[in-house]
Amino acid sequence: MVKSILSILIISSIGLGACGKCGSDGAKDDKAHKSHATVNALVMEVPKDGQLEGIVITSCGTCNLGVKGKGCSLSVKIGEKTYPVEGTTIHDHGDAHGKEGFCSVIRVARAKGEIKKDVFHAESFVLVGD
Repeated sequence: MVKSILSILIISSIGLGACGKCGSDGAKDDKAHKSHATVNALVMEVPKDGQLEGIVITSCGTCNLGVKGKGCSLSVKIGEKTYPVEGTTIHDHGDAHGKEGFCSVIRVARAKGEIKKDVFHAESFVLVGD
């Protein structure tokens, strides 16, 4: 008797649960979730349209990313290329020369913006871990 009940339960759960979708996962819910989602992918190359959104490697270009210059500057590294950042500065994110500052360490940030003429124009720029 117990074996029969267990068999019925197992067979019905396989038949009913095979689609992998819960009733609360309707298309309307998916669209609402996507419109509020944060892109969590590491940006590895600049798209043809120059629009970026995702995680970027960031630091002081002069101190840590190999940019030749006469001072500290906020930069992002995408693939093998380093871009200066406009729209936020190295000093907008704490003490650049502090223990976790851009001149001391390489960080990651969630960024959104556009690459134009080899400059990243940030619409938003939030350090991960802050």
